[in-house]
Amino acid sequence: GTATVTGAGATWTNSSNLAVGGSGAGVGELTVADGGAVSNVNGTIGSSNNANGRVTVTGTGSSWTNSGILFLANNGTGALTVADGGLVAAATTIVAQDATGTGVLRLESGGTLVTQQIWKGAGAGSVVFDGGILRLTGNRPDLFTGFAAGTIILDAGGGTIDTGGFEVATGFGLAG
Repeated sequence: GTATVTGAGATWTNSSNLAVGGSGAGVGELTVADGGAVSNVNGTIGSSNNANGRVTVTGTGSSWTNSGILFLANNGTGALTVADGGLVAAATTIVAQDATGTGVLRLESGGTLVTQQIWKGAGAGSVVFDGGILRLTGNRPDLFTGFAAGTIILDAGGGTIDTGGFEVATGFGLAG
């Protein structure tokens, strides 16, 4: 299925969890645009085997707020793109949690992810900066836990890691 939350004042509030591409072979899509806002506890994109989910958050004032964890490709395939003034927030962001998960997080021009940490599980996952911002909310001795060299990518637009004054380190260089 497909859901679009668009326009200033358009909101979708869920008091529990939200799965985009929850099960089956179909593709679940969520677009938050032009000032729309979505909020929930835990969010999952591509949550089970054969599930495929895509989320795009774009446009000034657009937001997807996860008060808990954001799972990008828990067991399935998931893609999250944040661009053009869009904002995604989560306490923790996990990419490709299980071995069958394949996830790509894209922070494009003007897009911002606000989180305390990003870590990768046993699956295939990457984070691509192409003009986007990663804004941290806490100290991280290993910012990109579980990732390897070449899976945190700086495209032509570059990227910004805003530490917010917190102590942050990574165990490898970034590619690009």
